[in-house]
Amino acid sequence: MKIGIIQTSPVTGDFSGNLRAIVQGYRECLDRGAELIVASSLALCGHQPMDLAARQSFIMQTAAALDALSQEVSSVPLILGATREFDPEEVESGEDDDAWVEDEPMEGAAGRSMIGISPYLLEKDTVTLIEEDTVHLDGGMRVHVECSSELSLPIEEDFNILVKLPLAPWFRGELEASEEDRAWEAGQFDSTVVCVRAVGSQEGEVYAGGSTVHSPDGVLRGRLPLFAAKNAVVDTDRARPVASLPEPMEQVRQALVSGIREHVNRCGFGSVCLGLSGGVDSALVAALAVEALGPENVYGLAMPSEYSSESSIEDAYALAANLGIFCKTVPVTPVFDAVRASMAELFEGTEPDKTEENMQSRIRGLFLMSYANKFGHMLLNTGNKSEALVGYCTMYGDTNGGLSPIASLYKTEVYRLCALINAEREIIPQNTIDKAPSAELAPGQKDQDSLPPYEVLDAILGHLVDRNVPAGELLADPECPFKEEDVRRVQRLVIVSAWKRVQLPPVLHAGSCPADARADIPVMHRLND
Repeated sequence: MKIGIIQTSPVTGDFSGNLRAIVQGYRECLDRGAELIVASSLALCGHQPMDLAARQSFIMQTAAALDALSQEVSSVPLILGATREFDPEEVESGEDDDAWVEDEPMEGAAGRSMIGISPYLLEKDTVTLIEEDTVHLDGGMRVHVECSSELSLPIEEDFNILVKLPLAPWFRGELEASEEDRAWEAGQFDSTVVCVRAVGSQEGEVYAGGSTVHSPDGVLRGRLPLFAAKNAVVDTDRARPVASLPEPMEQVRQALVSGIREHVNRCGFGSVCLGLSGGVDSALVAALAVEALGPENVYGLAMPSEYSSESSIEDAYALAANLGIFCKTVPVTPVFDAVRASMAELFEGTEPDKTEENMQSRIRGLFLMSYANKFGHMLLNTGNKSEALVGYCTMYGDTNGGLSPIASLYKTEVYRLCALINAEREIIPQNTIDKAPSAELAPGQKDQDSLPPYEVLDAILGHLVDRNVPAGELLADPECPFKEEDVRRVQRLVIVSAWKRVQLPPVLHAGSCPADARADIPVMHRLND
Protein backbone atom coordinates (compact mmCIF):
# COMPACT_ATOMS: atom_id res chain seq x y z
CA MET A 1 0.00 0.00 0.00
CA LYS A 2 1.19 3.51 -0.77
CA ILE A 3 0.81 6.03 2.06
CA GLY A 4 1.26 9.72 1.32
CA ILE A 5 2.67 11.91 4.11
CA ILE A 6 2.48 15.71 4.22
CA GLN A 7 5.09 16.92 6.72
CA THR A 8 4.81 20.71 6.83
CA SER A 9 6.15 23.56 8.96
CA PRO A 10 2.91 25.43 9.72
CA VAL A 11 2.71 29.00 10.96
CA THR A 12 0.26 29.55 13.80
CA GLY A 13 -2.87 31.26 12.51
CA ASP A 14 -1.66 31.50 8.90
CA PHE A 15 -4.54 29.49 7.50
CA SER A 16 -4.04 30.57 3.87
CA GLY A 17 -0.31 29.79 3.91
CA ASN A 18 -0.78 26.50 5.75
CA LEU A 19 -3.59 25.57 3.36
CA ARG A 20 -1.35 26.15 0.35
CA ALA A 21 1.35 23.92 1.82
CA ILE A 22 -1.12 21.10 2.46
CA VAL A 23 -2.63 21.38 -1.02
CA GLN A 24 0.83 21.27 -2.59
CA GLY A 25 1.69 18.22 -0.51
CA TYR A 26 -1.57 16.53 -1.39
CA ARG A 27 -0.99 17.00 -5.10
CA GLU A 28 2.58 15.71 -4.87
CA CYS A 29 1.47 12.60 -3.04
CA LEU A 30 -1.42 12.10 -5.47
CA ASP A 31 0.95 12.27 -8.45
CA ARG A 32 3.11 9.57 -6.81
CA GLY A 33 0.24 7.14 -6.55
CA ALA A 34 -0.74 7.48 -2.86
CA GLU A 35 -3.82 5.53 -1.82
CA LEU A 36 -4.24 7.38 1.49
CA ILE A 37 -2.74 10.77 2.39
CA VAL A 38 -2.12 12.00 5.94
CA ALA A 39 -1.08 15.40 7.31
CA SER A 40 -0.28 16.29 10.92
CA SER A 41 -2.64 17.42 13.64
CA LEU A 42 -1.02 20.88 13.51
CA ALA A 43 -0.78 21.32 9.74
CA LEU A 44 -3.77 23.63 9.36
CA CYS A 45 -3.79 25.79 12.51
CA GLY A 46 -0.10 25.82 13.40
CA HIS A 47 1.73 25.03 16.62
CA GLN A 48 0.36 25.95 20.05
CA PRO A 49 -2.37 28.48 19.18
CA MET A 50 -2.98 28.88 22.93
CA ASP A 51 -5.65 31.53 23.64
CA LEU A 52 -5.99 32.30 19.93
CA ALA A 53 -7.79 28.98 19.51
CA ALA A 54 -10.65 30.20 21.74
CA ARG A 55 -11.39 33.17 19.49
CA GLN A 56 -14.43 32.81 17.27
CA SER A 57 -12.40 34.15 14.34
CA PHE A 58 -9.91 31.30 14.79
CA ILE A 59 -12.68 28.70 15.00
CA MET A 60 -14.42 30.11 11.92
CA GLN A 61 -11.21 30.30 9.88
CA THR A 62 -10.42 26.69 10.81
CA ALA A 63 -13.80 25.58 9.51
CA ALA A 64 -13.42 27.66 6.35
CA ALA A 65 -9.94 26.26 5.70
CA LEU A 66 -11.21 22.69 6.13
CA ASP A 67 -14.00 23.37 3.60
CA ALA A 68 -11.53 24.94 1.16
CA LEU A 69 -9.19 22.00 1.57
CA SER A 70 -11.96 19.49 0.88
CA GLN A 71 -12.53 21.14 -2.49
CA GLU A 72 -8.93 20.29 -3.43
CA VAL A 73 -9.33 16.63 -2.48
CA SER A 74 -10.09 14.22 -5.28
CA SER A 75 -10.46 10.44 -5.18
CA VAL A 76 -7.81 9.84 -2.49
CA PRO A 77 -8.92 10.65 1.06
CA LEU A 78 -6.96 12.99 3.31
CA ILE A 79 -6.73 12.66 7.09
CA LEU A 80 -5.42 15.42 9.37
CA GLY A 81 -6.07 17.02 12.72
CA ALA A 82 -7.57 20.45 13.39
CA THR A 83 -8.84 22.51 16.30
CA ARG A 84 -12.48 22.49 17.19
CA GLU A 85 -14.76 23.80 19.92
CA PHE A 86 -16.01 21.16 22.33
CA ASP A 87 -19.27 21.10 24.24
CA PRO A 88 -18.27 21.22 27.95
CA GLU A 89 -20.86 18.55 28.75
CA GLU A 90 -19.37 16.34 26.07
CA VAL A 91 -15.94 16.54 27.71
CA GLU A 92 -17.22 16.14 31.27
CA SER A 93 -19.15 13.03 30.31
CA GLY A 94 -16.09 11.48 28.72
CA GLU A 95 -17.92 11.06 25.42
CA ASP A 96 -14.94 12.39 23.50
CA ASP A 97 -11.40 11.43 24.45
CA ASP A 98 -9.52 13.45 21.85
CA ALA A 99 -6.93 15.95 23.05
CA TRP A 100 -8.55 19.04 24.51
CA VAL A 101 -7.70 22.01 26.68
CA GLU A 102 -9.82 24.18 28.93
CA ASP A 103 -9.76 27.90 28.39
CA GLU A 104 -10.57 30.45 31.07
CA PRO A 105 -13.95 32.18 30.62
CA MET A 106 -13.62 35.47 28.78
CA GLU A 107 -15.18 38.62 30.16
CA GLY A 108 -18.76 38.85 29.05
CA ALA A 109 -18.79 35.25 27.85
CA ALA A 110 -21.15 32.69 29.27
CA GLY A 111 -19.81 29.31 30.36
CA ARG A 112 -16.49 27.82 29.37
CA SER A 113 -14.71 27.40 26.08
CA MET A 114 -13.25 23.95 25.41
CA ILE A 115 -10.77 23.88 22.55
CA GLY A 116 -8.99 20.78 21.38
CA ILE A 117 -7.61 18.82 18.45
CA SER A 118 -9.70 16.24 16.63
CA PRO A 119 -9.05 14.14 13.52
CA TYR A 120 -10.89 14.89 10.30
CA LEU A 121 -11.47 12.89 7.14
CA LEU A 122 -11.57 14.95 3.96
CA GLU A 123 -13.05 13.55 0.77
CA LYS A 124 -14.20 15.39 -2.34
CA ASP A 125 -16.17 18.44 -1.10
CA THR A 126 -16.80 16.65 2.22
CA VAL A 127 -15.40 17.27 5.70
CA THR A 128 -16.13 14.59 8.29
CA LEU A 129 -15.22 14.77 11.96
CA ILE A 130 -13.89 11.34 12.86
CA GLU A 131 -15.99 10.37 15.84
CA GLU A 132 -16.18 6.64 15.25
CA ASP A 133 -13.33 4.40 16.37
CA THR A 134 -12.79 3.08 12.84
CA VAL A 135 -13.40 4.75 9.48
CA HIS A 136 -14.15 2.46 6.53
CA LEU A 137 -12.73 3.68 3.21
CA ASP A 138 -12.70 2.35 -0.33
CA GLY A 139 -10.24 -0.41 -1.12
CA GLY A 140 -10.81 -2.26 2.14
CA MET A 141 -9.06 0.38 4.26
CA ARG A 142 -10.25 0.39 7.87
CA VAL A 143 -8.56 3.32 9.61
CA HIS A 144 -8.29 4.09 13.32
CA VAL A 145 -7.02 7.62 14.14
CA GLU A 146 -5.53 9.00 17.36
CA CYS A 147 -4.31 12.55 18.02
CA SER A 148 -1.65 11.32 20.38
CA SER A 149 1.80 9.80 20.54
CA GLU A 150 0.92 7.67 23.55
CA LEU A 151 1.16 3.91 23.19
CA SER A 152 -2.21 2.61 22.01
CA LEU A 153 -3.99 0.36 24.45
CA PRO A 154 -5.73 -2.81 23.26
CA ILE A 155 -8.52 -1.79 20.89
CA GLU A 156 -11.45 -4.04 20.09
CA GLU A 157 -12.24 -2.29 16.81
CA ASP A 158 -11.31 -4.03 13.56
CA PHE A 159 -8.84 -1.92 11.57
CA ASN A 160 -5.83 -2.43 9.33
CA ILE A 161 -4.35 1.09 9.43
CA LEU A 162 -3.53 2.98 12.63
CA VAL A 163 -2.89 6.71 12.14
CA LYS A 164 -1.10 8.58 14.92
CA LEU A 165 -1.09 12.40 14.89
CA PRO A 166 1.17 13.45 17.80
CA LEU A 167 0.84 16.89 19.35
CA ALA A 168 3.92 16.83 21.58
CA PRO A 169 7.15 18.63 20.64
CA TRP A 170 10.54 16.98 20.34
CA PHE A 171 12.85 16.27 23.24
CA ARG A 172 15.90 14.06 23.49
CA GLY A 173 15.04 10.37 23.31
CA GLU A 174 11.45 10.99 22.21
CA LEU A 175 11.91 9.90 18.59
CA GLU A 176 13.57 6.63 19.58
CA ALA A 177 10.79 5.83 22.05
CA SER A 178 8.11 6.72 19.52
CA GLU A 179 9.51 4.42 16.85
CA GLU A 180 9.68 1.57 19.33
CA ASP A 181 6.04 2.18 20.27
CA ARG A 182 4.92 2.34 16.64
CA ALA A 183 6.70 -0.92 15.82
CA TRP A 184 5.02 -2.59 18.80
CA GLU A 185 1.59 -1.28 17.75
CA ALA A 186 2.06 -2.53 14.19
CA GLY A 187 2.74 -6.06 15.39
CA GLN A 188 0.16 -5.96 18.18
CA PHE A 189 -2.69 -4.86 15.90
CA ASP A 190 -1.41 -6.48 12.69
CA SER A 191 -1.81 -3.09 11.03
CA THR A 192 0.11 -0.50 9.10
CA VAL A 193 1.00 2.34 11.51
CA VAL A 194 1.34 5.84 10.11
CA CYS A 195 2.76 8.52 12.42
CA VAL A 196 2.78 12.05 10.96
CA ARG A 197 4.50 14.95 12.71
CA ALA A 198 4.88 18.62 11.88
CA VAL A 199 8.19 20.47 11.95
CA GLY A 200 9.03 23.97 13.11
CA SER A 201 9.27 25.88 16.38
CA GLN A 202 6.86 27.79 18.59
CA GLU A 203 7.16 29.24 22.11
CA GLY A 204 10.60 27.66 22.46
CA GLU A 205 9.35 24.17 21.61
CA VAL A 206 10.88 22.44 18.59
CA TYR A 207 8.96 20.01 16.39
CA ALA A 208 11.11 17.39 14.73
CA GLY A 209 9.14 15.87 11.88
CA GLY A 210 10.59 12.46 11.17
CA SER A 211 7.17 11.05 10.26
CA THR A 212 7.19 7.25 9.97
CA VAL A 213 5.35 4.31 8.42
CA HIS A 214 5.59 0.79 9.90
CA SER A 215 4.24 -2.27 8.11
CA PRO A 216 2.12 -4.86 10.01
CA ASP A 217 5.24 -6.94 10.72
CA GLY A 218 6.64 -4.03 12.75
CA VAL A 219 9.28 -3.10 10.17
CA LEU A 220 10.01 0.58 9.61
CA ARG A 221 9.28 1.16 5.93
CA GLY A 222 10.03 4.86 5.74
CA ARG A 223 10.98 7.95 7.72
CA LEU A 224 10.79 11.52 6.50
CA PRO A 225 13.65 13.94 7.26
CA LEU A 226 14.12 15.44 10.70
CA PHE A 227 13.58 19.17 11.19
CA ALA A 228 12.63 19.78 7.56
CA ALA A 229 9.36 20.01 5.65
CA LYS A 230 8.88 17.18 3.16
CA ASN A 231 6.15 15.38 1.24
CA ALA A 232 6.64 11.72 0.44
CA VAL A 233 4.91 8.47 -0.45
CA VAL A 234 5.93 5.32 1.42
CA ASP A 235 5.20 1.92 -0.14
CA THR A 236 4.64 -0.60 2.64
CA ASP A 237 5.10 -3.48 0.20
CA ARG A 238 8.64 -2.47 -0.73
CA ALA A 239 11.50 -3.21 1.61
CA ARG A 240 14.02 -0.37 1.64
CA PRO A 241 16.75 0.22 4.22
CA VAL A 242 16.01 3.10 6.56
CA ALA A 243 18.95 4.83 8.20
CA SER A 244 19.20 4.90 11.96
CA LEU A 245 18.22 8.06 13.78
CA PRO A 246 21.08 10.52 14.33
CA GLU A 247 22.95 10.31 17.61
CA PRO A 248 21.39 12.34 20.46
CA MET A 249 23.79 15.30 20.29
CA GLU A 250 23.42 15.49 16.51
CA GLN A 251 19.66 15.67 17.04
CA VAL A 252 20.28 18.49 19.51
CA ARG A 253 22.36 20.36 16.95
CA GLN A 254 19.70 20.00 14.28
CA ALA A 255 16.94 20.99 16.72
CA LEU A 256 18.76 24.16 17.79
CA VAL A 257 19.57 25.16 14.22
CA SER A 258 15.94 24.65 13.21
CA GLY A 259 14.68 26.48 16.29
CA ILE A 260 16.91 29.51 15.73
CA ARG A 261 15.89 29.76 12.07
CA GLU A 262 12.17 29.44 12.77
CA HIS A 263 12.11 31.77 15.79
CA VAL A 264 14.18 34.53 14.21
CA ASN A 265 12.39 34.50 10.86
CA ARG A 266 8.88 34.18 12.23
CA CYS A 267 9.47 37.03 14.66
CA GLY A 268 10.16 39.19 11.62
CA PHE A 269 13.96 39.36 11.81
CA GLY A 270 16.42 38.45 9.09
CA SER A 271 19.63 38.71 11.09
CA VAL A 272 21.05 38.31 14.59
CA CYS A 273 23.80 39.76 16.74
CA LEU A 274 25.57 38.48 19.83
CA GLY A 275 28.49 39.17 22.09
CA LEU A 276 31.65 37.22 21.33
CA SER A 277 33.56 36.79 24.57
CA GLY A 278 36.05 34.20 23.42
CA GLY A 279 34.27 31.59 25.55
CA VAL A 280 32.53 28.37 24.56
CA ASP A 281 28.95 29.54 25.07
CA SER A 282 29.07 32.48 22.68
CA ALA A 283 31.18 30.43 20.25
CA LEU A 284 28.59 27.66 20.16
CA VAL A 285 25.67 30.07 19.68
CA ALA A 286 27.51 31.83 16.86
CA ALA A 287 28.24 28.54 15.09
CA LEU A 288 24.61 27.42 15.38
CA ALA A 289 23.36 30.81 14.17
CA VAL A 290 25.59 30.66 11.10
CA GLU A 291 24.24 27.22 10.24
CA ALA A 292 20.68 28.47 10.71
CA LEU A 293 20.87 31.87 9.01
CA GLY A 294 24.11 32.04 7.03
CA PRO A 295 27.29 33.96 7.95
CA GLU A 296 26.09 37.13 6.23
CA ASN A 297 23.26 37.40 8.79
CA VAL A 298 25.28 36.96 11.99
CA TYR A 299 27.04 39.91 13.64
CA GLY A 300 29.39 39.74 16.61
CA LEU A 301 30.65 42.34 19.05
CA ALA A 302 33.79 41.79 21.13
CA MET A 303 33.50 43.96 24.24
CA PRO A 304 36.68 43.80 26.32
CA SER A 305 37.06 45.43 29.70
CA GLU A 306 40.19 46.06 31.76
CA TYR A 307 39.90 42.49 33.08
CA SER A 308 39.66 40.78 29.67
CA SER A 309 42.62 38.74 28.55
CA GLU A 310 44.28 39.22 25.17
CA SER A 311 43.60 35.58 24.35
CA SER A 312 39.84 36.13 24.74
CA ILE A 313 39.82 38.81 22.06
CA GLU A 314 42.07 36.70 19.84
CA ASP A 315 39.75 33.72 20.25
CA ALA A 316 36.69 35.84 19.43
CA TYR A 317 38.26 37.06 16.19
CA ALA A 318 39.55 33.59 15.30
CA LEU A 319 36.02 32.25 15.68
CA ALA A 320 34.62 35.06 13.53
CA ALA A 321 37.20 34.31 10.83
CA ASN A 322 36.42 30.59 10.89
CA LEU A 323 32.69 31.30 10.57
CA GLY A 324 33.06 34.17 8.11
CA ILE A 325 31.01 36.58 10.24
CA PHE A 326 31.27 40.26 11.10
CA CYS A 327 33.13 41.10 14.32
CA LYS A 328 33.89 44.52 15.78
CA THR A 329 35.50 45.57 19.06
CA VAL A 330 33.58 47.96 21.32
CA PRO A 331 35.56 48.65 24.52
CA VAL A 332 33.68 48.59 27.82
CA THR A 333 36.25 50.45 29.93
CA PRO A 334 35.43 54.07 28.91
CA VAL A 335 31.76 53.64 29.81
CA PHE A 336 32.64 51.61 32.91
CA ASP A 337 34.86 54.46 34.10
CA ALA A 338 32.10 56.99 33.44
CA VAL A 339 29.52 54.97 35.38
CA ARG A 340 31.86 54.52 38.33
CA ALA A 341 32.56 58.24 38.35
CA SER A 342 28.87 59.06 38.25
CA MET A 343 28.15 56.71 41.14
CA ALA A 344 31.23 57.64 43.21
CA GLU A 345 29.41 59.93 45.64
CA LEU A 346 26.64 57.41 46.25
CA PHE A 347 29.14 54.58 46.75
CA GLU A 348 31.48 56.59 48.96
CA GLY A 349 32.83 54.48 51.85
CA THR A 350 32.13 51.14 50.15
CA GLU A 351 34.51 48.67 48.56
CA PRO A 352 34.21 47.37 44.99
CA ASP A 353 32.19 44.13 44.86
CA LYS A 354 29.76 42.33 42.57
CA THR A 355 28.08 45.66 41.88
CA GLU A 356 31.04 46.80 39.80
CA GLU A 357 31.33 43.37 38.20
CA ASN A 358 27.71 43.49 37.12
CA MET A 359 28.10 47.02 35.76
CA GLN A 360 30.37 45.63 33.05
CA SER A 361 27.86 42.98 32.06
CA ARG A 362 25.07 45.56 31.93
CA ILE A 363 27.20 47.87 29.78
CA ARG A 364 27.71 44.99 27.37
CA GLY A 365 23.97 44.40 27.40
CA LEU A 366 23.44 48.09 26.57
CA PHE A 367 25.89 47.90 23.67
CA LEU A 368 24.29 44.77 22.25
CA MET A 369 20.69 45.97 22.55
CA SER A 370 21.61 49.34 21.04
CA TYR A 371 23.34 47.64 18.13
CA ALA A 372 20.38 45.29 17.65
CA ASN A 373 17.91 48.21 17.69
CA LYS A 374 19.93 50.35 15.30
CA PHE A 375 20.31 47.69 12.61
CA GLY A 376 17.22 45.53 13.15
CA HIS A 377 18.98 42.42 14.45
CA MET A 378 17.57 40.01 17.01
CA LEU A 379 19.96 39.68 19.93
CA LEU A 380 20.81 36.08 20.77
CA ASN A 381 21.42 35.35 24.43
CA THR A 382 24.39 33.04 25.06
CA GLY A 383 23.67 31.74 28.58
CA ASN A 384 23.60 28.02 29.38
CA LYS A 385 21.36 26.00 31.69
CA SER A 386 23.93 25.50 34.45
CA GLU A 387 24.43 29.23 34.92
CA ALA A 388 20.75 30.09 34.67
CA LEU A 389 19.65 27.50 37.22
CA VAL A 390 22.03 28.82 39.88
CA GLY A 391 21.69 32.49 38.95
CA TYR A 392 25.26 32.90 37.68
CA CYS A 393 24.19 35.68 35.35
CA THR A 394 23.47 39.41 35.49
CA MET A 395 19.94 40.73 35.12
CA TYR A 396 19.68 43.25 32.26
CA GLY A 397 23.21 42.34 31.23
CA ASP A 398 24.07 38.89 29.91
CA THR A 399 20.42 37.86 30.30
CA ASN A 400 19.35 40.24 27.50
CA GLY A 401 18.11 38.85 24.21
CA GLY A 402 15.20 37.79 22.05
CA LEU A 403 16.07 34.08 22.21
CA SER A 404 18.22 31.81 24.38
CA PRO A 405 19.31 29.02 22.03
CA ILE A 406 21.44 26.99 24.47
CA ALA A 407 19.75 27.69 27.81
CA SER A 408 18.45 24.11 27.93
CA LEU A 409 22.01 22.73 27.70
CA TYR A 410 24.19 22.16 30.73
CA LYS A 411 27.75 23.48 30.50
CA THR A 412 29.10 19.95 30.09
CA GLU A 413 26.70 19.48 27.17
CA VAL A 414 27.91 22.73 25.64
CA TYR A 415 31.41 21.24 25.48
CA ARG A 416 30.04 18.03 23.91
CA LEU A 417 28.23 19.99 21.22
CA CYS A 418 31.32 22.10 20.55
CA ALA A 419 33.29 18.89 20.00
CA LEU A 420 30.64 17.70 17.53
CA ILE A 421 30.81 20.96 15.60
CA ASN A 422 34.60 20.65 15.43
CA ALA A 423 34.47 17.00 14.34
CA GLU A 424 35.49 17.66 10.73
CA ARG A 425 37.49 20.89 11.07
CA GLU A 426 38.28 23.41 13.76
CA ILE A 427 35.50 25.98 13.79
CA ILE A 428 35.53 26.82 17.48
CA PRO A 429 39.14 27.62 18.45
CA GLN A 430 40.70 24.88 20.56
CA ASN A 431 41.93 27.45 23.06
CA THR A 432 38.32 28.49 23.64
CA ILE A 433 37.50 24.90 24.57
CA ASP A 434 40.61 24.24 26.63
CA LYS A 435 40.78 27.33 28.84
CA ALA A 436 39.01 27.59 32.20
CA PRO A 437 35.59 29.31 31.91
CA SER A 438 35.55 32.90 33.18
CA ALA A 439 33.18 35.86 33.11
CA GLU A 440 36.28 38.11 33.27
CA LEU A 441 34.55 40.70 35.45
CA ALA A 442 37.33 40.82 38.05
CA PRO A 443 41.09 40.19 38.12
CA GLY A 444 41.89 36.48 37.67
CA GLN A 445 38.23 35.51 37.97
CA LYS A 446 37.20 31.89 37.14
CA ASP A 447 33.71 30.34 37.20
CA GLN A 448 34.91 27.71 39.66
CA ASP A 449 35.68 30.44 42.19
CA SER A 450 31.93 30.81 42.67
CA LEU A 451 30.59 27.40 41.63
CA PRO A 452 31.46 23.72 42.04
CA PRO A 453 33.21 22.18 39.01
CA TYR A 454 30.70 21.97 36.17
CA GLU A 455 30.87 18.16 36.13
CA VAL A 456 29.68 18.18 39.74
CA LEU A 457 27.28 21.10 39.38
CA ASP A 458 25.54 19.63 36.34
CA ALA A 459 25.18 16.22 37.95
CA ILE A 460 23.62 17.73 41.09
CA LEU A 461 21.27 19.91 39.02
CA GLY A 462 20.27 16.83 37.04
CA HIS A 463 18.96 15.28 40.26
CA LEU A 464 17.45 18.39 41.87
CA VAL A 465 15.84 19.90 38.76
CA ASP A 466 15.53 17.41 35.91
CA ARG A 467 14.49 14.48 38.10
CA ASN A 468 12.95 16.66 40.85
CA VAL A 469 14.71 14.73 43.63
CA PRO A 470 14.66 16.54 47.01
CA ALA A 471 18.13 17.35 48.34
CA GLY A 472 17.49 15.39 51.51
CA GLU A 473 16.49 12.31 49.57
CA LEU A 474 19.55 12.61 47.35
CA LEU A 475 21.88 12.89 50.34
CA ALA A 476 20.17 9.99 52.13
CA ASP A 477 21.09 7.64 49.29
CA PRO A 478 24.08 5.56 50.49
CA GLU A 479 25.55 5.77 46.98
CA CYS A 480 25.25 9.55 46.71
CA PRO A 481 28.59 10.71 45.20
CA PHE A 482 28.28 14.35 46.25
CA LYS A 483 29.37 16.32 49.28
CA GLU A 484 26.51 17.58 51.40
CA GLU A 485 27.91 21.11 51.32
CA ASP A 486 27.84 21.09 47.51
CA VAL A 487 24.28 19.74 47.31
CA ARG A 488 22.94 22.23 49.85
CA ARG A 489 24.79 25.08 48.20
CA VAL A 490 23.38 24.25 44.79
CA GLN A 491 19.90 23.76 46.28
CA ARG A 492 20.05 27.23 47.85
CA LEU A 493 21.30 28.86 44.63
CA VAL A 494 18.44 27.33 42.62
CA ILE A 495 15.90 28.65 45.13
CA VAL A 496 17.23 32.19 45.56
CA SER A 497 17.76 32.77 41.82
CA ALA A 498 14.24 31.80 40.72
CA TRP A 499 13.31 35.48 40.29
CA LYS A 500 16.00 35.79 37.63
CA ARG A 501 14.88 32.79 35.61
CA VAL A 502 11.33 34.04 35.07
CA GLN A 503 12.83 37.03 33.25
CA LEU A 504 14.97 35.06 30.80
CA PRO A 505 14.34 35.35 27.05
CA PRO A 506 12.46 32.50 25.35
CA VAL A 507 14.46 29.29 25.66
CA LEU A 508 14.78 26.67 22.92
CA HIS A 509 13.95 23.31 24.46
CA ALA A 510 16.66 20.80 23.54
CA GLY A 511 17.11 18.88 26.77
CA SER A 512 16.43 15.29 27.71
CA CYS A 513 13.52 16.33 29.93
CA PRO A 514 10.86 19.07 29.83
CA ALA A 515 12.72 21.23 32.42
CA ASP A 516 14.68 24.00 30.73
CA ALA A 517 16.75 26.81 32.19
CA ARG A 518 13.70 28.34 33.86
CA ALA A 519 12.89 25.25 35.99
CA ASP A 520 9.29 24.85 37.13
CA ILE A 521 9.98 26.13 40.64
CA PRO A 522 7.99 28.93 42.33
CA VAL A 523 9.74 32.28 42.55
CA MET A 524 8.86 32.52 46.25
CA HIS A 525 8.91 29.43 48.45
CA ARG A 526 10.52 28.15 51.63
CA LEU A 527 10.30 24.39 51.14
CA ASN A 528 13.25 22.86 52.96
CA ASP A 529 13.75 19.26 51.82
